[in-house]
Amino acid sequence: MVVLVCGIPEEAPVALAIQALERRGADFLVIDPDDLGDRVRVRWSWIDGRLRGALAVGERVLDIDDIGGVYLRYLGDLTREDDSPRAVAARGTALALADLFDVLPARVVNRRRPMASNNSKPLQSLLIREAGFLVPPTLVTSDPERVRTFAAEHPSVIYKSASSVRSIVAPLAEADRARLPAIRGLVTQFQAEIKGYELRVHVVGGATFGARINSDRTDYRYAASQGGRTTMHEVEVPRPLAARCVALARALEMTFVGIDLIISDAGIVCLEVNPCPGYSYYQEATGSPIADELAAFLDGAGVEAGVEAPADQPASRESLPAS
Repeated sequence: MVVLVCGIPEEAPVALAIQALERRGADFLVIDPDDLGDRVRVRWSWIDGRLRGALAVGERVLDIDDIGGVYLRYLGDLTREDDSPRAVAARGTALALADLFDVLPARVVNRRRPMASNNSKPLQSLLIREAGFLVPPTLVTSDPERVRTFAAEHPSVIYKSASSVRSIVAPLAEADRARLPAIRGLVTQFQAEIKGYELRVHVVGGATFGARINSDRTDYRYAASQGGRTTMHEVEVPRPLAARCVALARALEMTFVGIDLIISDAGIVCLEVNPCPGYSYYQEATGSPIADELAAFLDGAGVEAGVEAPADQPASRESLPAS
């Protein structure tokens, strides 16, 4: 079986996956978005209740049945306004591939529809809560007065984008309160700040990798650019929590995710689930073999997502390192 890697080959998560597949001796093909207008061609259909078709990448042609795994990192910007023949052809091929991957009976990391839950942070938060995790008290609004009331109810509050667009998480400081009327033109998400340390858990199939994060900035991803400091090291995810993280990924219908947790005195709080994680940042900092597990999973090995969360598992920090 052949593994497809869809993305920019030079981007770190894609490059690490390619290297891991090479180490395994796996049979794989890279679908670079820049090649969609000419070097990549696909045709497929349902015939007599069966998926049939072929995919050509350069000179190699695959039967659809030969595809065993897909790492769907990026297929290009489908919203870009470009009516040139090559751009139109590229968009058509990208859409045909995305549609195929939605129905392909293979290990697809991750399918388009489940990934769309991240387009709305409030929706994802509801799904996380339904899966049994604690979530921070949250307000999504364009009303400055509601923000002032919410801020008065919590010792400290942070704010961020309510969509999938990446934003820098920041504390709601006194200086920000004078700018609150500006949110009337942009719905914003506010949350009670949860005190504790951050734990990033990557789920790959049924395997988990933990990274404990300590930072002196609200958003550790931007600490260095803000003159701050972040430290990160690998930790073993306790089995009950690992089972709950795998169950959460399964509830969201995904097999490869990055789950952001806060380990607090109140319990384990889930901030969000990244459906297309930039895992390379964490692998390079901790040495966790995430790419190798991803390659194994795509290649038909790895751990299957068969771990069930205990029904009565409490939101506890008992077996986790102290803050």
